[in-house]
Amino acid sequence: MSTGMNVSDAANTALIAVEKGQSSYAVFLLDEGQNDLALDVVSERSATYADFLAALPSAEPRFALYHYQLPESARSALVRFVWLPLEAGVVDRANYDLVKDDFAPALSGTVVTVQGVNLEEMSEDVVRQKLGPTG
Repeated sequence: MSTGMNVSDAANTALIAVEKGQSSYAVFLLDEGQNDLALDVVSERSATYADFLAALPSAEPRFALYHYQLPESARSALVRFVWLPLEAGVVDRANYDLVKDDFAPALSGTVVTVQGVNLEEMSEDVVRQKLGPTG
């Protein structure tokens, strides 16, 4: 995986697992130096969207990738998330915002990016809306 940031081996393995549908989602964080992408959480394939939302910390930014199964369809899509909760510090939010375009740009099949500051902006309805009429 080639990005503008360093990606830990565990994060790279999780990105590939989500891309291939072996995991439903993975949540990532920037290390203290803000240059390395590290794995925070990787799910089982059976994890739900509610499980994903529960895995997001309430006061810390994160990046995430979700393998979204479109309802009533055999089609799926990768959704890239930028989680910038209002409860997080301004500097932390700015650091994530600054490098968000470097997070997983080369993934095949990434259809949409969802950025949110609260869980309402990260809702499954928002994902479906961004995916369009088939989502």
